[in-house]
Amino acid sequence: MANNLAVNIPSLKAAVSFYGRQPIAEDVVKIKGALQLHYGGLRTGNAGFLHLRKLEENNVVYESIFMKGPIMLFTMTPLRQDIMKLLRNLRGNERLNFLINT
Repeated sequence: MANNLAVNIPSLKAAVSFYGRQPIAEDVVKIKGALQLHYGGLRTGNAGFLHLRKLEENNVVYESIFMKGPIMLFTMTPLRQDIMKLLRNLRGNERLNFLINT
């Protein structure tokens, strides 16, 4: 969703994208605002890497964050709830700082 908004709203100042679909290469030139991009650390073959090269070629300000290790526990346990709360707080601070400083 955030990538789609960045492509289609030239006045958008900044967007934070989580794992979502990347814009096609031809649309990257339409992005004017800064981006913070989140990727899963264990994924391979992610189309996002082409996206990053295109952002650099078009001088788009961006920050990429790669999660380390497994990013999801598949059963809802107290441990998972604690981990998700910790990640939300950590990611919330990173997003807020990115948006404030953009």
